[in-house]
Amino acid sequence: MEKQKNFLEDLSKEKPESFREEVFVPVQKRPGRIIATLIAIVIVIIFFTFILQLSKITVPDMSKWQLEDVQNWVTKYHDNTQLNGVYNKDISQNIVISQDIKPGKKLKKNQTFTITYSLGADPQEAIVLPEIKNMSLTEIKTWISDNQLGGISIKYETSEVIQKDKVITYEFVDGSAEEFLRKNRMAIYVSSGSEDMSETFQMPDFYGKTRAEVTQWAKEQQIEVTIQEVFNEYVEYGKVFEQSIKKDTKITRKDLITVDISRGKSIQMPEFLGMSRSEATELATIYGMNVFFKLEVSNEEVDTVIRQDIAEGTEIDQKQMITLQIAKEEGKILVPNFTGLNQAEVNNLAGLYGLKVFLRNLEEAGANGIVTSQSIASGERIKEKQIVTLEFKESKTVTIPNFIGMTKNEATVLAKNLSIDLIFNEVETTKTLNQTITNQNIKANNQIGVGESVLLTLAINSGIRVKNMWNMSLKEAQAWATQKGITLNVVDNYNSEYSAGELYYQDCNANEWLPIGKILTVYHSLGFVMVEDFIGKTKSDILKWRDEINSKGANIELSFTDDTNTAKEKGVITGQSIKGELVALDRSIRVWVSATDNGVLIKNFDGAELEDFKLWCDINDIPYIVKDYYSDTYE
Repeated sequence: MEKQKNFLEDLSKEKPESFREEVFVPVQKRPGRIIATLIAIVIVIIFFTFILQLSKITVPDMSKWQLEDVQNWVTKYHDNTQLNGVYNKDISQNIVISQDIKPGKKLKKNQTFTITYSLGADPQEAIVLPEIKNMSLTEIKTWISDNQLGGISIKYETSEVIQKDKVITYEFVDGSAEEFLRKNRMAIYVSSGSEDMSETFQMPDFYGKTRAEVTQWAKEQQIEVTIQEVFNEYVEYGKVFEQSIKKDTKITRKDLITVDISRGKSIQMPEFLGMSRSEATELATIYGMNVFFKLEVSNEEVDTVIRQDIAEGTEIDQKQMITLQIAKEEGKILVPNFTGLNQAEVNNLAGLYGLKVFLRNLEEAGANGIVTSQSIASGERIKEKQIVTLEFKESKTVTIPNFIGMTKNEATVLAKNLSIDLIFNEVETTKTLNQTITNQNIKANNQIGVGESVLLTLAINSGIRVKNMWNMSLKEAQAWATQKGITLNVVDNYNSEYSAGELYYQDCNANEWLPIGKILTVYHSLGFVMVEDFIGKTKSDILKWRDEINSKGANIELSFTDDTNTAKEKGVITGQSIKGELVALDRSIRVWVSATDNGVLIKNFDGAELEDFKLWCDINDIPYIVKDYYSDTYE
């Protein structure tokens, strides 16, 4: 009989393999897979960091920038910029005062950037009036300039009692002596001395003088001078080379003087159409022209000239700016050669082509860094949003920048950044703004070693930046000139292209510096010519009218017809083809003059000038005899 198994014995016996306890052995992971994962993560981080950096903008140093330059930068780079205007008497209007993010910092796309600029002097500020009647003309002009008083005008009146350049009286347009604000207006009447038109003085030699010097003399002598601009390749641009009355001749204030000012060598405008940008630049350099390029989307060949603002064959001078439109493919930009350029040069060139660039290793390269390579070769065309990466490396030599036109502070900062030592040679001048660089002993773009010195000529003077007055009204120009302490010489000319009252030319270009005390000449349009009613007046009257308006550019011609069917005195106007109308320039007017032989009423010539007597006789067809006598009564 089989022995019966005990339950406890069953438990103590070895169990089958299927009933044994499972043992878990951990799987060993491969090291290579972990490293590959980490590298992938690092690459992703670097990629997104790179993209993030591209989306940021390096903040430039905007100190002393014009508001217009700031607005252009904002439009191009960072819309989320706030422009904050504040009144500041010490800083010129529309000049940047401060920025809340330091230059060189990175600016995120959505980050707010605040720029504070000057609104000029506060027009609501109260001004204490001095004893104006006891001040000289120079003191008044200085007071107006120092306090930036744009509403004060100086008017001249002849006076037999008050000394020349002394105050006769003054009157308030608004405001009062007790409460006068900077914006208030006042007219100050100054004596121009006694009116003695028969006084004689010597004609000066204007040869080599400038327009400003001629107009200054004319204003001081209260005499009319007509200035004509004429091409002359042998005389420096802007200098007088001819005058209608010879030097040392005795003249009076009734004499009419004409001077010719050189426009330099005449240039026949060439045809730029179809040329490449480089060909146009070379041709302009040969002619000595100033050329400005503008890009325009066109189906024409890319990077070629498709339009010029001055027609071929037009006679121009070397001071005129020529604008050439350059064709570009829509959405495509031509990549220029950046190799060898520094950061400032890169930014200028990229801005000209409308390119977006990424500057690599700029900080490591330092102030002397230059471009050694670019990610896209020059000459290739890329999409507008495509980015060109420029590799920077430190240069052991420094490219000399163009210091001319910079202030001393600007030159010092730039030289420090480039590791250049500067030596300043101060020179007194009346032609350049105070503390401005006028010359340098090493020309721009030359190479020197780091730490070497450059000698700069520094102007010691003061001046005003001239505003563009074209198309301004005369009142606006006079208000600006008064505010800036500039004497404005207004030349009235008839002009069919500009409305009466508009300014259409100035002898100092916009943004150029005009020394304090110098005169700015502007041309004021009189519009069309108003033909007066001369019936009943003499032939002499209408000739004087013609000469007067023609001296202001009217170019009106008169043709005279004898009228024998009238009872009016000989020489009297009996009819005219145009009367009481506005006419364009270069018109011809027919005039009928009495030719009846009833005799002519003799004028009283006692004390008259000999030339006036001869003119009267010639006009009235009267023969005459002149006898010369010595006299201690008449000149």
